[in-house]
Amino acid sequence: MTSRIKPLLISALFTLLAAGCTTIHQMDGTQMKIVTLPDGMSEEIANDMRAGEKVIFKIPKGQSVPVKVSIDLPTLKLENGTNNAVFAQDVFMIVSPTGLRISPDAQRWAAIEDFEAIKTLFELPPGRVAFGFHANKEEGTFFALQIESKR
Repeated sequence: MTSRIKPLLISALFTLLAAGCTTIHQMDGTQMKIVTLPDGMSEEIANDMRAGEKVIFKIPKGQSVPVKVSIDLPTLKLENGTNNAVFAQDVFMIVSPTGLRISPDAQRWAAIEDFEAIKTLFELPPGRVAFGFHANKEEGTFFALQIESKR
């Protein structure tokens, strides 16, 4: 390896390691079919998706969407339950052959499993996740899960 290329490769590797694996994809979703949930979903949209057409789903600010949670482990089962997630801003989602992507503006997209990219896109502040066990006379015994950002 020549002496000119080696420092360049080391520099590129260091930059990649420092940046992590965060990937934000650019794609102009405003040129595609955008369906506002929950009212915009229809059999026609489902057929379009089955035919391979890209459809973007928009969940508008203030929209409440059910979240179904279940846990089935050898040591713990969570009875099926539903809570509602209320969106504090518009959120766009697209299902593609590579998986589910999410966006705040239908222009910049992150894979749903890439939390670092999602934090960057949505400008999420640092936060915390807490799981606790509580017991008191008024509420009885319960577990609590709390996820919050420090604003």
